[in-house]
Amino acid sequence: MMLQLVKPFGFSLTVNGRAGARSLAVTTGQHLAMEVEVIIPAHARVENLWLGISSGADSMSKDGPRGLDPLLSHSHGALRPGKHTIKFSWNVPTTMSPRSVSLTAVYAGMLPVAAPEGSPVRLTEASVSHPVAEFVVSG
Repeated sequence: MMLQLVKPFGFSLTVNGRAGARSLAVTTGQHLAMEVEVIIPAHARVENLWLGISSGADSMSKDGPRGLDPLLSHSHGALRPGKHTIKFSWNVPTTMSPRSVSLTAVYAGMLPVAAPEGSPVRLTEASVSHPVAEFVVSG
């Protein structure tokens, strides 16, 4: 039986001072100063949170996520429920061909499973890949 996680984590993104974008047109060579705000739901215990650029082939291995290239941020150690802000930057490679890529979050830890209202909270060890925003790259 597949367990359903409680609602997905909340993410918001600010790029170069502009908040709230879910899809951005960027050019090769452009510098992106980013700030991701993640809201971890009650009872979750996140041991690792990775943020990186993905072309859509994300998976998890014992060494961490695969498919994030480049890996832009890695928060390890316990992240408790509540709001967390992570700042990092990315220079869009000058050699990148025009295409869409996503800023993707991958997180792993003990995450709550869905249950009827008033039921005891159950946790399961899991990892989740979640797209935060799309970058449409042009030359």
